[in-house]
Amino acid sequence: MEKESVKGTPTRLTVELNHFVLHSVHWLTKGLVAACGAEGATTKIIDRDLILQVWGVLGIVKRALGRGLAWVDKELSEAESPSSVFHTSFTAIFTELEKNYSNLKVAQLSVEKSVGTGAKDYHTVSDSIWWLSLRLAVFLRDLTEVWMRVHGGLFVAHSTGLVLAGNTNVVEYIGALVAQIPMLEKKESESQVFITHMALLSSCFAMLLAAPTPAMRQALWGSNPSVTGQIHAVLMQRCLQYKNPNILQLSSYLSTSMLLDGLGKVGNSSLMLSSSQQLLDLLSERRDGASACAIQMLTLAVTTNPHALIPSLFRMLEAGPEARLNALDVLSSLPDIEEYDEEDELEERPNDKEERPKLSREKMRELLRILSQNLLLHLADEELVLRVSAGRLFSKVFPEDVVKPLLNISIQTDATGRKQSSAKKALQAVFTAHLLDGEFLCFFLKTAYGVVHETGVKESGEETVRPQLSSPADIYAQSLLNAPTDTAPPTGKEESKEKRISFLVSQLLREWGDQLASEELEVTTLSPLYQFTKQLTSFEEQEWFVKYQTEVFSYVSLSNVRNATVCVEKVAEDFTELSPDISSQWHQNILAGLENLAGMDTVYKVLFPLLCLRACAKHVYTLLLNQDCPPPVKTVYHSVLSAFLEEPFRSYFSAKVDVQRVLLEVLSRFPMEVVLADMAERVKEDPRTTLLVDRATIFILSTQVTSSFEEAPKPGDDRAVLLFSHFEPILQSVLQIVMDGKTDRYKNCELKEQAAITKLVESAGDCLAALTMFSVRNKGEMSSQEKLQLVLFTPLAELSATLRNCKKEGKSFTDLRVLQQCGFLLHSQLFVVRILQMLQKSSSLYVDWLEMILPTIVELSNSACVYVSGSTEAVSATTETLQNIAVQGCELLFHATMAAGKIEKRDSVQSPLLGLSVGSKQALVSFAIGTVRYTKFPLMQEAGVRLLSSLLGAAPELFTEQEESDAALREAVSALESVALMHSSTNTRRLADQVLHVLQESLAH
Repeated sequence: MEKESVKGTPTRLTVELNHFVLHSVHWLTKGLVAACGAEGATTKIIDRDLILQVWGVLGIVKRALGRGLAWVDKELSEAESPSSVFHTSFTAIFTELEKNYSNLKVAQLSVEKSVGTGAKDYHTVSDSIWWLSLRLAVFLRDLTEVWMRVHGGLFVAHSTGLVLAGNTNVVEYIGALVAQIPMLEKKESESQVFITHMALLSSCFAMLLAAPTPAMRQALWGSNPSVTGQIHAVLMQRCLQYKNPNILQLSSYLSTSMLLDGLGKVGNSSLMLSSSQQLLDLLSERRDGASACAIQMLTLAVTTNPHALIPSLFRMLEAGPEARLNALDVLSSLPDIEEYDEEDELEERPNDKEERPKLSREKMRELLRILSQNLLLHLADEELVLRVSAGRLFSKVFPEDVVKPLLNISIQTDATGRKQSSAKKALQAVFTAHLLDGEFLCFFLKTAYGVVHETGVKESGEETVRPQLSSPADIYAQSLLNAPTDTAPPTGKEESKEKRISFLVSQLLREWGDQLASEELEVTTLSPLYQFTKQLTSFEEQEWFVKYQTEVFSYVSLSNVRNATVCVEKVAEDFTELSPDISSQWHQNILAGLENLAGMDTVYKVLFPLLCLRACAKHVYTLLLNQDCPPPVKTVYHSVLSAFLEEPFRSYFSAKVDVQRVLLEVLSRFPMEVVLADMAERVKEDPRTTLLVDRATIFILSTQVTSSFEEAPKPGDDRAVLLFSHFEPILQSVLQIVMDGKTDRYKNCELKEQAAITKLVESAGDCLAALTMFSVRNKGEMSSQEKLQLVLFTPLAELSATLRNCKKEGKSFTDLRVLQQCGFLLHSQLFVVRILQMLQKSSSLYVDWLEMILPTIVELSNSACVYVSGSTEAVSATTETLQNIAVQGCELLFHATMAAGKIEKRDSVQSPLLGLSVGSKQALVSFAIGTVRYTKFPLMQEAGVRLLSSLLGAAPELFTEQEESDAALREAVSALESVALMHSSTNTRRLADQVLHVLQESLAH
C-alpha cells in the first residue's frame, strides 16, 4: 500500500476524523452486505440498487487507510515502509474492481442505447454490476474491520470485545482470516481467487498494523506458536496451490515474515522443519509461480538449518529437470543473503522495503562453507546443467573454502577427466569473481605453493631434488627454466604433480590477464602480491613467487596501456626518492649490498624489482618518447640508468654481473635512441665510462635486433642506418683491438677492465651477426645492404683479391692485422647460424643468408689455399693464419649445413639447401669435393670431409640434381677413397670410410 503523504504530527481531531471515516464505511458496508443477503441473512433489501453507491466512497477509503497506516509507522522511527508485495496486491485488487466496473458500465450504457432497459442483456449486465458492487462492499468491510479490530479508534475500548486485546488475539484473528481460504481441488475459480486474495490481504494488513517493526513481529508470531504454525501450514497447503501471482506473493510475504521474525528468539524450529519439507516436496513437483515463492521461502529456511537442507537440495539435483532447476535457484540465492555484524541487534539493523533473510557474518561464513563442501562433492556430476551452474556457485563462496581442494582435484587423473575439467572451470569462475581483488591473487598463489609443497614427493615415492640457489645467476636461470610455454601439458603418468599444478597456475593467470583487457586496474590490486614476494627470504619461495609475479606483470601489462602503466607505477614506488636527502629504497638496497657483496638477501631485493620491470610489456616503455609520459616511467628510467652509470652503484653491478645483465635487459626495453643518447652524454662527462657504455650499447643493439625477429618485417624499415651508426664506432675500435691488441678509445679505462674488453670483442661479434640477420631479413632496404657490404663483405673480398694478386705477381702477403680482422668477421657468422637455429620458420632467411655469404666464403677459402699451396716461404704466422682462415670458412659452411638439417626437422619442411639457386648448389658441392681432394693441406681435407658428409646427410638431392645424376656422387667417391686410405688423422679416415661405404651402396643400387 502506498502511504498517504503526511506532513508533521496529525492533530487528535484529524486522527479521530480519519477513524470516523473508516468506522462509518465499515458499518455501512457491513449493513449493505447483510441486507443483500450475501451471508445468508433474512433481511430483505428495500432498494436493490443502493449498494451501487459504494463506488463513491472507494477513493475516500483508500486515502483513509493510507493515512492511518502512515501515522502508525510515524509513531515508530524504526518502522518499515509497507512491503511492495502488500502495496502491489492492494493496488491490484482495487484496480481490477474499478476496471471491471468501468467495463460493465460501458456495456450497460451500450445495451440500454441499443435495445432499452427491458432487454435480457441489460438485466444480465446489471446483475454483473450488482455482484461486483457487492464484492467491493465485502472488500471494504473486511479491510476496515481489520483496522477497527487491530487499531480501534473513536474511543472504542478493548472491553467492548471489538478491539483485539494483545498479540495472541491478533494471531488468532489472522488465523481466522486465513482459515477462510478455500482448498483447491480442481481449477481455481474467480470467486475462490477473490476470497483468498481478500483473506491474505487482510492478514498482511493486520500484521502491519499490529507489528510495524521486525521486533514487534517477532513478539507477535511468538506469542502463540501453535496458531502461527497452523497459519503457516494453511499457507503451504492451500495458497501455494493457486496460480494467481498476487496470492502467491502475499502468501510468500506472510510466510517469510513468520519464518524470518518468528523464529530467532522464540525457538520455533518445528515450524521451520515442517515447512522446509513441504517446500522441498513442492519444488520437486513443479516449476511455476508457486515454486518461485517456495524458492524464496526455502532460501530463508536454509539459513536456519543449513547442515540438513543444503545436502537435501543437492540430492534434488539427481531428480527431474524441474526439481534440478528449482534446487539450483535456491543454491544460487544463498550467497546473496544479506549479512550484518554479529554485535548488532536485529532491531537495530537498517530496514528494507522487502522482507529478506539476514545472517550474522559468522553464520553466513558457516553456510557458505557447507555450500562449498557440497559443491566439491558434485564436481563430477553427469548433469550438464549442474556443471554449467557450478562455476557460478563457486564464484560466490569464500575462496578459502574451495581453492585448495580445487587445485588438488585439478592435478588428479581419472578415466573421464570430467572432474578435472569441472575443477578448472570452477577456478576460472573464482578468478572471474575476484578479477580486481589483489588479496585473492596473493592468496591463490600462496595456496598453490602450499599444494606444491605438500605434494613435493614424486608419485614414485622418491623425494623431489630441488636445486640449491646460491647466486643471482641461479635465480635467473631457474626462472627461465620454469618459464611458461604455450604447449599442451604433458599427460604421462610419471609427470610430477608440481609440473601439473605449475602449468595450471600459468594457464589460469594467462586467462585472468586476458579478462583484464576491458578493466582498469589500480595499484592496490598489485600491491598484496608484490609486497609479499618482495619480503620473501627462502630461495624456494622466491623461485616460486618470482616466477608467477613476473607472469602477473606480463599479462597485466599486455592487457592495455593503462594497466601496463599501473604495473610500472607499482614498481616505481621502490625507485622513488623518499625525500631530497634520502635516496630510494632500491638505491639503499644497492648500497647495503656493496657493504656485503657475499650476502644474498640484498641481491634479491635489488634483483626482484628489475625482474618485474623486465616482465612488463615493451609498449609501456615507449611512452618515454611522449611529452605526457607517465611520471612512474620516467622515474624508473632515470633511476635505473643512473644506477648503471654512476658510482658507487656501478661498482655493485660490476661485481654482480648477473644482476647487471637483468638491469641492461630493463634498459633495452626503453626507446633505444633515448637510452643511447643519454649514455653518450654520460661518456662526455666521464670518459672512464666509455667501455661500460660501449658494452651496454652492444647489448642494447643486439637485444633490439633480436626482438625484431619476432615481428613481421616492416616495409620501409630504416632502422638499419640508426643501428649501424651506433655500432660502427664500436666495431672499428673492436677491430683495432683484434688487429693491434689495443685502442685509444679505452685508454682512460682502468687496467683491471681488460677482461671486460675481451668480453666486448666477443659481444661485438655477436652483435655483428645479429645485424647481418637484420640486413638479410630487410633485404629490400638498400641502406641496410650497403652498410653490411661495407662492414662485412668488403674486407673479406679485398683480402681474396689481394691474395690472388700476390700469387699472380709472386709477392708475399705479410699483413697479419688484416687476417685477424677477417678471422673475426668470419667467426661472427657462426653466431648467425645459431640465430637461424633458434628462429621459428627461418628456412627462407637461411637461404637468403647462405646465398649472400657463400660466394665470398668460397672465394676467400680458395684464394687462401691457392696462396698457401704456392708459397715457397717457410711456415710463418701469416701462413698459419691463412690456413686457419681457409679452414674457418669451410667450418662455417659445415655448421651451416648441419643447421639446415635441424631447421628441416623442426619446421617440417624440405631442406633449406634445396632452396638455393642452381649456381649456389653447384658451387657448394664443388667446394666440398674440392676441399676433400686438397691433399696439400690435411686440415682443409679434414674440414672438407665433414662438410661433404653433412651435405650428403642434409640434402643428398644436391648430388643427383645434375643431368648426369651420378657424376657428383662418383667424384665424391673418388675424392674420399684417397682420404680413407692415406689421411694422417685416424678420425678423418674413419669418417671418410663410413661416408664412402654409404656412397658405394647408393651407387650399387
